[in-house]
Amino acid sequence: VASGWGDLGSLVQNTFGGTTWTPRLPSTAEEAYDGLLASLNYACGEEKARIEVELPPGFRLGFQGVKDELRLVPEKDLSPERIAWADRELTAAILLYFGEAPDLCIAFRTSQLASAAKREWKSWGQSHILSLSSKGPRQRQSRPRSFADEEVLSPRDRLLAAVNKNGCKTLVVVAPRSEQLRILGEVDAELGQETQVILVNPRLRGRSARDTELRSTTAAGYDPVFHVRLEGAGGEGLVYRSVQPDDKLYWFLAQRALPSVEPVQVSQGNSEPTDE
Repeated sequence: VASGWGDLGSLVQNTFGGTTWTPRLPSTAEEAYDGLLASLNYACGEEKARIEVELPPGFRLGFQGVKDELRLVPEKDLSPERIAWADRELTAAILLYFGEAPDLCIAFRTSQLASAAKREWKSWGQSHILSLSSKGPRQRQSRPRSFADEEVLSPRDRLLAAVNKNGCKTLVVVAPRSEQLRILGEVDAELGQETQVILVNPRLRGRSARDTELRSTTAAGYDPVFHVRLEGAGGEGLVYRSVQPDDKLYWFLAQRALPSVEPVQVSQGNSEPTDE
């Protein structure tokens, strides 16, 4: 367990300004969604320019009619389609939070993923759906635009061109992999603090994180304002971070007997827990 943590037990409450509060830990999709919205409110109020939000792989909030229990999805059910569906749902929550604003750009890894989002969402207001793909043919304007369409530009320059062209003040990057993380690192200084970047399900933390050096470097630059991760063979462990009633962010460790059963808090702290 990381330094700065305490063994608080399941019934210990926190006190600030004479008010006692109990940590809010999610056990359902609705509670996870509430935690997401509260954390986005906090991040935007604090004008945080680099943030990440994450839910367990394959976990669906219910925007397309299927609402999952907060449990590990069996490997056999974690198809690329299921994972993309879940990524899309978390992204849809962010789209709605920002009111489908004209200065919101949502970038998917490929034109196929961008097209699937348009097909399922049907409406995205004045926001812009983009593709981070570096391959494929040119797209008509009515279809998701790929940064690769302007072949004379490098990937980093294509990204910057798309952000500038659309007047993007909030850039949401959905489920980025190594290539997209490298590009974001290259353009970070040029995007500046005036462009907020939100990573959706980047998988930068925990045992499942791939490309450790690159992802560790990226993780150091992004604030995980909302993070839900299930650990253990049956998902009985919960690693959670969100804003709490005292308007501060905390990491929590908790144990769960069953999905949808209230988690039992084990520890709380300001530092991300280690694998130990």
